[in-house]
Amino acid sequence: MLIVYACFIIGMPVNKSHRTFMAMIFALGFLLIVTFSTTNLLWFYVAFEVILLPTYMLIGRWGSQSERVYAAFIFFLYTLVGSVFFLVALALIHKNVGSFSYRAVVGGLEVAPEGLKRVI
Repeated sequence: MLIVYACFIIGMPVNKSHRTFMAMIFALGFLLIVTFSTTNLLWFYVAFEVILLPTYMLIGRWGSQSERVYAAFIFFLYTLVGSVFFLVALALIHKNVGSFSYRAVVGGLEVAPEGLKRVI
């Protein structure tokens, strides 16, 4: 990942637009690493939602078509609406298991109600 950033920095002329682009790419890469290396479902949810911001900026500012701002808004809106269901599922998991930890959730499947087992 660092090699890609180094190639971008070396190959691009440095101006404000390129620095912003590289900052968004770097933030997106860092947040992806944080998202998929967490061991807590709540932090996974928060990091996933924060990933939307640099993605929105990349689509809205550096998209190739004239409708890029609208496409970025629709992407943001649909993802947030879809995330509400994940938030509700997290609330149910915490209510039934008592923790957001992956280990507790997986270990809690043996004692979870039958309806929750079907959902998970």
